[in-house]
Amino acid sequence: MGWHIFWKSIITFLLISEFCYSEEIQFNIQTTSVQWQEQRIELRLIVPISPNIRDNPSAEFLLRQHILPLLDDPLKSVLYPVVVDSQHTIENLIYQHVITSEQLIEACNNAAITLPSSLSEDLASLMLTIRIGFYPQLSMLLTPSTPMLPLRNEASWKPTAPFTGLVIYAADELPLYGANHRATLIPVILPKIYDETLQPVFNYTEIDPEALHFWGVALYTNSLEEDLTRVGKRPFRIIAVGLFGKYPTDLIISNFNAAMILANPSLRTVLQKGRIQIILANGKAK
Repeated sequence: MGWHIFWKSIITFLLISEFCYSEEIQFNIQTTSVQWQEQRIELRLIVPISPNIRDNPSAEFLLRQHILPLLDDPLKSVLYPVVVDSQHTIENLIYQHVITSEQLIEACNNAAITLPSSLSEDLASLMLTIRIGFYPQLSMLLTPSTPMLPLRNEASWKPTAPFTGLVIYAADELPLYGANHRATLIPVILPKIYDETLQPVFNYTEIDPEALHFWGVALYTNSLEEDLTRVGKRPFRIIAVGLFGKYPTDLIISNFNAAMILANPSLRTVLQKGRIQIILANGKAK
């Protein structure tokens, strides 16, 4: 029995080695997407296979492992345009030597999940789906390790009832601060919130690092349906009044709402725990 398993392993290794290290290995990128609602990127691949690979589950598993290191360029093409904050994309951070492309690819490889593959109808190709979550590997790379800063105090208001989350409606076109036009909010990894005088209400440096690397600053959705896991059963609901940034990613809320949030201990905790849901224009969170 032991020799049978040994030779099966050797044959599997030879099959996958011949396939993966030959000049004939090919794959086609079917789709790439940034899925903000699921907080991940996704790549779908079509990989032509031989009968030897198709009929050998172990070889198929090894093939999936060998594909990942070949995806550097497709990963860069989908990740480089991702907006990190109101001033930077991932490509900007690499150009400015804040991070390196090698660090980015390493973080992706560590975070990648390859879903079970499926065969094409003609049995000639494998359909592979690879998903890479933003948290925690990418968020840890993109955010400097700094102490959690305190929120701004707002002593002029008395706290209202306790809340479990914050829901910000930002689906409409909004005035863009400093520009003579309106814009639609762009989802971002590290959003900020300001009041109407552009005083900061919330910055990612004020979130608990554990929460930041667990699920990020905020959840973006297209639906008005509130995410109970994120914002609970009694969220504080407000409407954004403007946008800010080179990329229109940062929210401006009314001075009234800003003061209410900062004066309420439960809402201060909501901010620090990232229990924020931002409702976008239809299709923006996909």
